[in-house]
Amino acid sequence: MKPQPDPEPERGPLRDRRWLVEIHSVPNHGVRRELSATEAERADMSKLLDLTTCHALDAVCEVKPSARGRFRVHTKLVARITQACTITLEPLDATVSEAQTTEFWPADEIEPRSTDETIDAANLEIPSAITGNHIDLGQLLYELLAVSIDPYPRKAGAEFVWQDTGDDPATGPFAALKKLKDSNTKNGTG
Repeated sequence: MKPQPDPEPERGPLRDRRWLVEIHSVPNHGVRRELSATEAERADMSKLLDLTTCHALDAVCEVKPSARGRFRVHTKLVARITQACTITLEPLDATVSEAQTTEFWPADEIEPRSTDETIDAANLEIPSAITGNHIDLGQLLYELLAVSIDPYPRKAGAEFVWQDTGDDPATGPFAALKKLKDSNTKNGTG
């Protein structure tokens, strides 16, 4: 049977074929890829991750085969980004530098987990599935960046100060509902 062509990656902004590693072309000693996102890819990533700007995304990925059609992928990611401060909305520059090792297995070797099963999250190592004939480094790097950025960036010294508006219950946003409830209570319908 002739191998089917790989489908294009379904998610993430790093969709170009250069982000894919064909598993049949990985030699025994492995393959090393040095990759950088293009301006268009960084713009898409900024939009998807709600960043002001992604100035750079560079990665070094080493893909090595292991036993039974499995692969180990070690990635080093460095990204320069700008986010908005969650307090002042001022731009904040940040550098994200992360390394990760991920196991990729044939999809049919990954056992589904029971919803009743107790899982020790600290020691959980679920392999990623090999889809088609490739490993998608773009998706792997996009997900690594997504979980590595600060979800609530805050400028040094910025503080949120709550100001009570002092809504009067007689004129506040729920006054009409209170009036309706009170009239229903008087009429015996509430």
